[in-house]
Amino acid sequence: MYRLPSIVTLVIAAFLAQPAVSQTAYDMGAIPKGATFSWRADNGNATLKYMGQNADLFKFRYTRDASAGQPVKVTSWSDRAGNTVKARVPSGTVTFTPHDCSMTPGTCRYTEAHSRYGTRNVISTVTIKNGIWHYTKHKDNVSPNTLFEKGTQSVDRYGVALDRDYQSFENGAVTKTGWTRRN
Repeated sequence: MYRLPSIVTLVIAAFLAQPAVSQTAYDMGAIPKGATFSWRADNGNATLKYMGQNADLFKFRYTRDASAGQPVKVTSWSDRAGNTVKARVPSGTVTFTPHDCSMTPGTCRYTEAHSRYGTRNVISTVTIKNGIWHYTKHKDNVSPNTLFEKGTQSVDRYGVALDRDYQSFENGAVTKTGWTRRN
């Protein structure tokens, strides 16, 4: 079974999040070029830097230090609304078709393809209550055994995460609990 390395899921979900239904879509072009966001997390200290626009995509560079885990660097590209379409991770390249649904409230489906580990079909469901986003991600269909991540988060005016709490699952059992807090 293909399992996306957790760093990609964490980076994308934690830093480019879903908007509240009553809000207009976020515009990645509104973030000042060079803007840097930083967090404390269960797996280390992290920063996200907006590198600017490349054609119709917006480029971000994520770096996590070794303070509480392995250091990592990820480069990702998002559409104007903040949906990630591609990420370069230490183990290869991940593409999301049509995108990763990270900015899509309700139920959204996409295909995630990793250059080394294959593909999986994902069903993302997002509900927003009192500014807190509750989300689940399932592989192929929605059932307790296909759930691979669920959590809550809040975001700033750009759609970048302020905080996040999540759990990873495999075959219906929790395999990891994590958190992120903006500095």
